[in-house]
Amino acid sequence: MGNGGQMERTAGTASTRVRGTRHFIYLPRRREAEAICSILEREGWETSIDEGDDVALVTASCLRVLNGPLARDTRAHLTALASQHGGSYDGWDANRG
Repeated sequence: MGNGGQMERTAGTASTRVRGTRHFIYLPRRREAEAICSILEREGWETSIDEGDDVALVTASCLRVLNGPLARDTRAHLTALASQHGGSYDGWDANRG
């Protein structure tokens, strides 16, 4: 997790292959996690929530052709969304396939 710079480097390659990506957002409570999931699901993301003692983790997944502008826009969007709900965006990972 936490490899947003890697997304830009990977996304900058000349690949047109669709890849699955997972993005991670930490929030203080389930209520905020559910609000973010609702927003992301309306945008076409698949989401899940995992809860710990004092944190909720939203994992948001999608299939995309990775590129630099998409990487920057996605990171900015998810960072802003997390901040608006009192949380933090922790980066992403992608399928190697």
